[in-house]
Amino acid sequence: MGKNKSQDPRLLAIFVIEQVIKGRELQAALDDILRSRFLKLQDKALLTHLTYGYFRLKTRLEFVLRFKIRGRFKKLPKRFVLCLALATYEILYLDKIPEYATVCWYVEYIKKKVNNSLTALANGVLRNISREKALLISEDFYREHTKNQNDFLTAYYSMPEFLINMLYSQYDREEAAVFLEKSLLKPYIGIRINKNLEEGKSLKENILAKKRYELVVGERIFGFEKIDFSLDDLEKKGIISRKSVESQKILLDLRCDKWETPIWDVCAGFGGKTTFLIEEGIFPVWASDINLKRLIGLKQEKKRLFLPEFPIFLADGCSVYPLKRRPSTILLDVPCSGLGVLCRRPDVKWKMTKEYIEKLKLIQYKMLDIASEFLDKGGKIVYITCTWNREENEEQLFRLIKKKKGFVLDKEVGVNFYSVYREFFYGAVLKKV
Repeated sequence: MGKNKSQDPRLLAIFVIEQVIKGRELQAALDDILRSRFLKLQDKALLTHLTYGYFRLKTRLEFVLRFKIRGRFKKLPKRFVLCLALATYEILYLDKIPEYATVCWYVEYIKKKVNNSLTALANGVLRNISREKALLISEDFYREHTKNQNDFLTAYYSMPEFLINMLYSQYDREEAAVFLEKSLLKPYIGIRINKNLEEGKSLKENILAKKRYELVVGERIFGFEKIDFSLDDLEKKGIISRKSVESQKILLDLRCDKWETPIWDVCAGFGGKTTFLIEEGIFPVWASDINLKRLIGLKQEKKRLFLPEFPIFLADGCSVYPLKRRPSTILLDVPCSGLGVLCRRPDVKWKMTKEYIEKLKLIQYKMLDIASEFLDKGGKIVYITCTWNREENEEQLFRLIKKKKGFVLDKEVGVNFYSVYREFFYGAVLKKV
């Protein structure tokens, strides 16, 4: 196991995954480790690959282990199974790591830290997986050893069965299959250039001239599968923001340049959409959130990006709004199931339940209902989610329109699984008439 305990990426991966299983968000747990350890670039990369890879392919990895271990699987310690799953991921999907090195590390760890009596089992299973690598990465293996189509989809695409059923009940088979494929891919690295800074303008020209991007949206949003220059210094200086391409694109698709001001971003969070609007020259924008920590982060973002002063305040979108002046546009980037961004947040699918989605739907509609009462005639509600679940999207809006009578659908951007993006947002604009 060689490395200093606090620096070994495999040890850190086990720690992060166990934290996430206990309830933490994957990216938050990973960020804490990356900030607190002085890791080499290759160790950071391995740590990230292991943690994200595990949650993307959890069921597929465990399917392989169940097949190899058979009846003993359910009785094995959780950390032992986790170690075997991580080792399986390395063997099957990380070609640059020698398979013998993977087997030796995890067998030694299990011997010293899990259960010495399970060492032989671990060694035998992992060496067997290594020998049958070509078979175990093929789709045919999962089709052959599952009872029906649902079992195959659950195992191969590593998706809980209730989400498979929900997806196929709302979309046709081809659309659903496209989503499942894309949910296992890595997200694009998205950057937004701060065009209000001179350095931002020159960076844009540099990126365009050298064709270093794979995706470009509007004038200043770029997406990269891989990146060949450091973003840290650019971000620190406020020249760029790291934001997913689709989370910014949805604002352009909904024609944010046509929204009447003032705009109130009710669930502003750390300010991804608030700062986008202000950088676009759309002003005034007010920003609030129920979470004080996020608002502190938003204030830091405002300073980092050299933005003009704008109101930032604590507010609950599910209660009476604390404003004397009414906004012309209310932006509701509502809490949602996050099923459209599983490539970026794969841990979400393992925490999601039908009951939790029902609670989210209640919150979403309450926010819509209260916002509708706070607008004058001609005012607009902009409703955005990062999920494909129609119950959180179209159905919420149709319910409000039916109940309130005074609202019409002004613009809608539906979920499109065929777009080049690997993240899927829904957005709509309601107008009060």
